[in-house]
Amino acid sequence: MNSKMLFFFLLLAIFISSGGYLFSQEKGELKNFSDPKNRYTLKLPSIWEESIENGETIFTALKGDKDFATCYVFGFPVEAGMTLKDISSWLLEGFDQGGDGYKFKILSQNKINIAGVEGLLIKQQEEYKDGEREEIILIDEYFFIKNGQCIILHFDTLKNSYNSFKEDFSKIVDSFNPGSKPFEDVLIYKDEGENKAKPSPSPLNK
Repeated sequence: MNSKMLFFFLLLAIFISSGGYLFSQEKGELKNFSDPKNRYTLKLPSIWEESIENGETIFTALKGDKDFATCYVFGFPVEAGMTLKDISSWLLEGFDQGGDGYKFKILSQNKINIAGVEGLLIKQQEEYKDGEREEIILIDEYFFIKNGQCIILHFDTLKNSYNSFKEDFSKIVDSFNPGSKPFEDVLIYKDEGENKAKPSPSPLNK
């Protein structure tokens, strides 16, 4: 085989390889992620990346020059009898008060299925205004209770970017499963009709 033929086949191999890569991107290939603390697993679209902030994993994605989204997972133990409505109301309390240059509102609350149980999807909007500059952020938070844990999947992106990521959000949620270890931040419980928090029984807090 002469050098010209070898060069031709090399170019062909590169073309086929790159075409397969692009095809896999277009199909939305997913990659597996396992929480280092064994609290959950999920699958991410290939463009999503992981980073560590304050000891927790943050997932981010960039599409084009300006479409950016963030996802993270958090959770905590809850006592028997606590409902998703109780917990979400407690967590969101105070946000709707707003303030100078800031507005918050809940857009909708809908029941959903996640990780084999009934959950709650709360869509929210935060609006920031500083002089002529205005920014509107849409937030999707998925709440569910399983094995004595309330787990929350948080997604946020600019309003103008939401349509670019909503399918990614759904894929991540559909792939989510709790792990073998619990979240051990705080314990949410009821006291005379009020939702309160106290340190969890984790050995880390003793």
